[in-house]
Amino acid sequence: MTASEIVAVTLNLPDDWYDVDLDADDAAEWIGSLSLTYDDSVDTARFAGMLASLREALLTDDVDVAAIHLDSPNRGNIGAVVTLEVLERGADDTPESFLAFAESQRDLRSAELDISAFQSWTAEHPFGDLVAFTCLALVTAADGESILEERAVYTLFPTSTAQIVQITFRTARLGVFEDIAGETAAMVANMELELEPA
Repeated sequence: MTASEIVAVTLNLPDDWYDVDLDADDAAEWIGSLSLTYDDSVDTARFAGMLASLREALLTDDVDVAAIHLDSPNRGNIGAVVTLEVLERGADDTPESFLAFAESQRDLRSAELDISAFQSWTAEHPFGDLVAFTCLALVTAADGESILEERAVYTLFPTSTAQIVQITFRTARLGVFEDIAGETAAMVANMELELEPA
C-alpha cells in the first residue's frame, strides 16, 4: 500500500487558544493580529516582548505548528503552549515502541530533568493510533534556575502515512488545566490532518 503524506494540520483549538504565526515576516505582525483585551495593569510592551521571545524560541526549535493559551482579558501571562511536529516515520516507529520509550521516562531523575506524577495511555484518534503521557517536569537550566512544568505529550500514528505527529502541551502555570489529560485529549481529538498520496 502506498503511504500518504501529511501536507497540512488543522488544530481546531478552543477560543482561548491562539495560533502562533511562524510564517510572518516579524513577530509584531502576528502580535498585532491577536484580538486580546488587556487588564489595566499589563505592561503591553513587555508582554509583546515575551510573545516575540517565545515565537523566536519556537522558530529555533523548528516546530511545524504552535499555539498559545491566552486569557482575555489578558493579565500579561502566557498560560500554556502547544507545539506540533510532523516527523518522518522510521521502520521501528510503532505505538508499542513509543509507549515503551514513554514508560522509560517514568522515573527519570537527572540534574537537568526530574519527572514525577507520570501517567501514560493509548487511545484511538480519527486518523490512527495514539500514545500519550502526562507528567510534572522539573527543568533545571545550566545557571541553576528551575521551572516546574506540567506536560502532556501525544504521538499520533496516522494510518498508512509516511510520517507521525508529535503534539506537546507545556505550562509553567500550574492550574491552567484542571485536568490536563482530559482537556488536552479533547483538543487532540479535534485535530485534523490533510493527506495526499505520496
